[in-house]
Amino acid sequence: MSWLQLDLHDHIYNWQTHFFSNHSHCTVFHDQQSSLLDITASIIHGSAIGPAAYVVTAGDLTPAVSGNSLCKFADDTYLIIPASNKSSRHVELANIQNWAKQNNLNLNCDKSCEILFANSRRRRQHVDEPPPQPGIARCRSLKTLGVIIGDHFSVAQHVQRHGVVSSRRLNASPST
Repeated sequence: MSWLQLDLHDHIYNWQTHFFSNHSHCTVFHDQQSSLLDITASIIHGSAIGPAAYVVTAGDLTPAVSGNSLCKFADDTYLIIPASNKSSRHVELANIQNWAKQNNLNLNCDKSCEILFANSRRRRQHVDEPPPQPGIARCRSLKTLGVIIGDHFSVAQHVQRHGVVSSRRLNASPST
């Protein structure tokens, strides 16, 4: 999707076009400055407009397989695949990588993870788990929108972590 496909007033469209055109970037570290490079992506990470730009850009990112879903918030995307579609993982990842390439973006597999959710430990023992996705770490918990969710749909780790942090802030030792 592009800004052209939105029903925007001309002055807002023109402002967006100007914002994303003819900008460059450099990095400064310890009095050293890199050379300037043109920004060619439609999303400028770290900018105030970045999350909104991602939402607009990702408007046409849809699952490749029926029954799977994509949840997008700010610059995060969550691919949800039910157990009945577990064989579609490779197709969905390729779909996202192709979409990113078409939109001059990169899918950073180092910042991606795969989590398998199960109702209980007993149920997981009876399910054939797919092998890990190459290049993407498999994790036991996932932090999404600031909440840690375990692979059994539990937020116990999140609650425990915040209990410890709160105790430290109050200068109290956590009870065991």
